[in-house]
Amino acid sequence: MITVWAGLVLTLLFVIAFNAFLPRRQGGGGSRESIGSRGLVVQVAHALEGYSRAYSRFPTGDGRVIAEILSGQNVEGQNSNHVVFLKFQDQQRYGEKGEILDFWGVPLKYRLTNNSVIVYSFGKNHADDNARRDDIVAFAENN
Repeated sequence: MITVWAGLVLTLLFVIAFNAFLPRRQGGGGSRESIGSRGLVVQVAHALEGYSRAYSRFPTGDGRVIAEILSGQNVEGQNSNHVVFLKFQDQQRYGEKGEILDFWGVPLKYRLTNNSVIVYSFGKNHADDNARRDDIVAFAENN
């Protein structure tokens, strides 16, 4: 009986010691929302790069306008060929105003620079940390 308890205690101590050396993620990095949002911002960045290749520029406008243009609509004359750059099977990716939502249900943010667009999710804290802290970021470049 004592050897069974001793074996259990030794196993428990081994597991505790082994786990102390495993790397840790901050900000809920492995949550379903975080993983899904990472994939989403990369997918949107790729769609923006496709748009850039087709039209030699990035679309402009708010989140709704960008979402509509990437889905093939010719909003404000910015997708005259009606090319579909981004299509979701899950309509829950769109908010009430038509913008693309991350996996926490918060609209994505777009920041246009000279030759690139920064696409990001506000992350777990739902706050705009200026593409830092727990924000989930992807870049699209104009080729």
